Amino acid sequence: MAMAKTRYCALPLTLLAGALLSACTSQQAPQMKAGEKPVDVASVVRQKMPASVKDRDAWAQALAKTFESQKLAPTEENICSVLAVAQQESNYQADPAVPGLSKNRLAGDRPPR
Repeated sequence: MAMAKTRYCALPLTLLAGALLSACTSQQAPQMKAGEKPVDVASVVRQKMPASVKDRDAWAQALAKTFESQKLAPTEENICSVLAVAQQESNYQADPAVPGLSKNRLAGDRPPR
């Protein structure tokens, strides 16, 4: 009986997970809003990125190529969003240091019991 309850509970959760994953993969990139003009991604990146960032030109070119390849709307709002996440996650370092990484267990290891 317990096995039947588990099966009935697992099936809806599996279907929900599948629906969520398919929604993520089928979403289209946001389009330009009415009256909004496309901007030059590389120019906006150079303008908005802090002056202290090394290789600003490399960042600008990489982000411009990314916007083009992912078919993202080249708007100032989208560019600023990407820059905000990049600053938060890496502080604009291509290979950021992760504090305490050497002390963390490898992903394949099991946690102590």
